[in-house]
Amino acid sequence: MYDHKEIICEKRGWTEQLRVHAHPFGHLLFPLKGQLVIETKTQFEAISDERVLYLPAECEHAFGARKDWTECLVIDIPSGLPASRLAAPESAYGLILNINQDWRALRSLMLSEQERDHPALSNLIQYSLHLLTRKQEPVSIQYLHSHYMEPVTIEDLAKMEHFNASYYSQWFKSRMNMTPMQYVRQLRIQEAKRLLLETDYTIADITQAVGYSCQSHLTKVFEQLEQISPFAYRIQNRHKKN
Repeated sequence: MYDHKEIICEKRGWTEQLRVHAHPFGHLLFPLKGQLVIETKTQFEAISDERVLYLPAECEHAFGARKDWTECLVIDIPSGLPASRLAAPESAYGLILNINQDWRALRSLMLSEQERDHPALSNLIQYSLHLLTRKQEPVSIQYLHSHYMEPVTIEDLAKMEHFNASYYSQWFKSRMNMTPMQYVRQLRIQEAKRLLLETDYTIADITQAVGYSCQSHLTKVFEQLEQISPFAYRIQNRHKKN
């Protein structure tokens, strides 16, 4: 397969047709008009100009338009550049990110540099690498930290990362060394422990506060993780403090 030796930055359009392919160079795509349909091994999504798409080298994918036609700013990243293939496992099948102020500024600069091998493009690609690899907790994990007390499904979490449910479960376990539901239980029990020690809430109140519908359920999970009941944990640890 042909590999670019230089960075190419140009506008390209697609019709409704999808054709699966892969190539030795990476892609950075900014939808400009219409909606771009992207299909990879783990994702099938229509994205608008509020998103940016990154595809690493050798990632099988297909492009198409949500309706008749879509236009994107496309940057082809040669395989010799670090940005053509990221080390993070979650990037192996591409990343779809929300456009924030940094990405919006980068898109504007790249639109003004639509030439082959323009000297400024190399610096802009390096900056895109910084944005792509910047340490950010995945959206679904951020959500769990704020909403662990609420009902949530694997499908809901997978949509936040633009994954299908099956791949999301594998991705989550490889990242966190536990399943999403095990992680939710852990977050709930951590908060229950805090409330047991720092408040005078009844165990029934704590049960509701951390998202369980009945006290026996909290007690069962608490004992599984801590090898002690919530009541005994409160007595034992408050005694230690005193």
